[in-house]
Amino acid sequence: MIMKRKGLILASILIMMFYVNSFAQEQQDENWRDYEVSINAGMSMPSGALKDWYDSLGAKSGMNVGISGGRYLNAKTCLGVYFSLIQFPIENKDFALHYNLYDIGAYAKYAFADESNFEPYVKMKLGADFAKFATWVGPNKTTLRELSYGAGLTLGVAAGAMYYTSDVGGLFVELGYNMAKLKDNEVEYGNVYYKLQDDVSHLDVKAGITVFFGKE
Repeated sequence: MIMKRKGLILASILIMMFYVNSFAQEQQDENWRDYEVSINAGMSMPSGALKDWYDSLGAKSGMNVGISGGRYLNAKTCLGVYFSLIQFPIENKDFALHYNLYDIGAYAKYAFADESNFEPYVKMKLGADFAKFATWVGPNKTTLRELSYGAGLTLGVAAGAMYYTSDVGGLFVELGYNMAKLKDNEVEYGNVYYKLQDDVSHLDVKAGITVFFGKE
């Protein structure tokens, strides 16, 4: 797990350096778009500890929905903000509660833009995940409740591609990896404190629509 965290942080630093270098080289590029707005939905797959959460309460693949908006610094580099909801059902079908993550933050995106209708891109995000997780509560921990554990730092990287369906937007697909620093976050319920056992990581597959606004 430590190696995965170090690798993710290193990859994020390298991507950010790539963004900065690209921006410096391309400041003179004609910027034909000023803003982008995107909406998306897809599937999220738990990884790491979340797959075996408290042994009997492992998470299974769930859904994600989100919205984002950003401003282009040049023709290829965009900085923006986003909000996503990720919801994982409990693998045991006897329980109808969920693990919910409310993810809000900022992103940096580099698009490999040219004259083609097909535009690949890479993205890095930094934000906060607010966790509302199913938890055993009560004197004998026999009752399941969704408790809010507050926020933890989240870091994510993604790669995707957009296909232009018009001059001002198109459809995209995206694959990303996210890690939220939530270990030891705690909440008080019924005069008892409950603590999250580990950090939370997951893979996301998204599809959505992006619309551009700007000079054209």
